[in-house]
This record gives sequence, structure tokens and C-alpha cells, in this order.
Amino acid sequence: MEWVHQTGAGYVVATDFGSPKPEVTGVSGSWIVQNVNASCSCTYSAQWVGIGGFFNGDSSLIQAGTTSQYDCGASFSAWYEILPAAETPINMTVYPGNIINVHIFLAKSPDLWYIYLNDTSENERFFKEVYYNSSMLSAEWIEERPEINGQLSCLSDFGTAYYGGYYTGLSMSDYATVNGQTAPISSFQYENITMVSNSGIIAEPGNIINNGSFKVYYTVESCCCFF
Repeated sequence: MEWVHQTGAGYVVATDFGSPKPEVTGVSGSWIVQNVNASCSCTYSAQWVGIGGFFNGDSSLIQAGTTSQYDCGASFSAWYEILPAAETPINMTVYPGNIINVHIFLAKSPDLWYIYLNDTSENERFFKEVYYNSSMLSAEWIEERPEINGQLSCLSDFGTAYYGGYYTGLSMSDYATVNGQTAPISSFQYENITMVSNSGIIAEPGNIINNGSFKVYYTVESCCCFF
């Protein structure tokens, strides 16, 4: 089954997509920081992995990633976010082409989580310990157009985004931990997500290869400032 969403494209893992169980306790992912082109002014694209927030009624989400934006020039940043709190910037050097590795997992039941975000190209590392009541219903690997000041942003022209160890060279990448088992995306029940606007598809994932790696394709030929 293919899911469509206005904010994200990528893949999601759950125990079941009809009646999911709270058994997702870890997610890892790696990607190549994407460059962005001037499709229109003030555009944004974020790459992240996280746990929770996918199913209707699930207001929990713990995530970490990078953002590539274009506003009179391209800029790049790293961050983590724990809903309902706002995104927290990470003081880290981020350039297009850098390889990012993120690992989020439940360190101690019921609520102690560890967040790791490493820029392996710059040899910079971030670690955060948080207490959080997660739904633990899903793990996600996402290309996103984020909300800015309460409104959906315009998606940056990122071309093709690359996720997973096949492209980054990192082992144990694009894995989830579900019911105590740590394995690649394709070892679990998973679905793909296509990003849409009122004008149609604006980003969509390719097939999973090597168990967990995939691409996301920007599909709009002109400025995509549609909501």
C-alpha cells in the first residue's frame, strides 16, 4: 500500500498498519546531505529519522535530522525535535554532500531515550538524553517540507536524495528495532509515503534496495509553492 502525505516522502515501519502495537524502540538512518537549487524563493527540505507521529491521533514524535533551505542562497543545518516542543538547533557544521548518521533508541524503559546525530564527513558528534513518553508505534525515514510559522513551506528542488548504507557506506543504517529485533526496513512490515500538494505529486521514494537503502525523487518541474 502507498500512503500519501502533504509533508513527507519516504518509508515507515510498524508492527501492523491496521492495529499497530507500541513495540518500536529504535531507529537508525544515514543520508547524504542534499544540495538545493533555486526553484523559488524561500524553499525548504528536511531529511530525518524518527519514532512515532505517523498514525492518526499519534501526537508523539521524537526525531533528528538536517535541513537544506534556499533563501537568497543555500544554507544547511542540523536539529532534533521532540513534539510538542519546537525544533532545537544542533551546533554542527553541515555541508551538502556530507554523510549524516542518526540513531534514536529507548535506552531504559519506560521513557529514557538517547539521540545520536553524527556528521561523519566533518567528524562532529551530537548526543542528547531525554525523557519522553513515546507512542512507539512507528519508525520513519523521511524527506520533508517542514511547516514554517504554522504554514507548509515550499519544497526545495533537491533533485534526488540518498538514504541508507548502500549510498553512505555506513553499516547498520536504515534499521529499526521492533519487539526486540534490530533489522533493516525490509525485515518488517513497511509502507512507502509519497509527498503531494494540491497540484499533484511533488516527491516520491524509489524502491528499497539492499534491505534498507532508497532514493527520494523531487518530481516538480517548476516552482512548487502550492499547499
